[in-house]
Amino acid sequence: MGIELLDICNRARVSLKVFDEIVQYFKRNSKHGVDPEEIPSRDRLYKIFRKNFKVAPPEMVPVPSAPNIFVPKFPFLDQLINIFSMDLFRDPCMSNICVNPDEKTHFSRYIVPYTEGLVPYTEGRLEIMSGKWYRDTYFECIGDQAIYVDPETGEAYDNWFVPVQFYNNKTGSSPSEGSYTLEPFVFTLGIIRREIRERWIHSIL
Repeated sequence: MGIELLDICNRARVSLKVFDEIVQYFKRNSKHGVDPEEIPSRDRLYKIFRKNFKVAPPEMVPVPSAPNIFVPKFPFLDQLINIFSMDLFRDPCMSNICVNPDEKTHFSRYIVPYTEGLVPYTEGRLEIMSGKWYRDTYFECIGDQAIYVDPETGEAYDNWFVPVQFYNNKTGSSPSEGSYTLEPFVFTLGIIRREIRERWIHSIL
């Protein structure tokens, strides 16, 4: 069994650490009486995800240097709307997720608490919206204009200023690490508290 599993990892061109992780997974779960037959196939697992989690469907784009290899590309606007549609912005029980805890002020200007604004008291809890750039940009883009009127339709909307944070990092996907790599581009929202963002599985662009 071990040789067959090692062969699967080699043919898949994944890091051999995956071999150890798979072995540890089965050892860990066998103690709890987990039957391998209960593990769904990948296709079945994806169907479960699609049923329980609303996601923006990706477009499969060929890699220019290798047209037979495709990578998923997610529509940014659809994913952004998907994040705004999450229950965390409406559920009072989840109010501590946003920097502005009150449901009515989730998208309002962030007023930096005294203990957060002073570095000696932050202990690494400083929010990205505590910075001078946020204050200056807010007043430049929003100022006192709490309402935005669409010049084409005349519709009035609440004027939001929501920072979008981007991050990308090359991830090795082969034993040689440099031959097969992925560089996912992910994003999240600045109005979500730092400690929550760091625990989240972020949306992928």
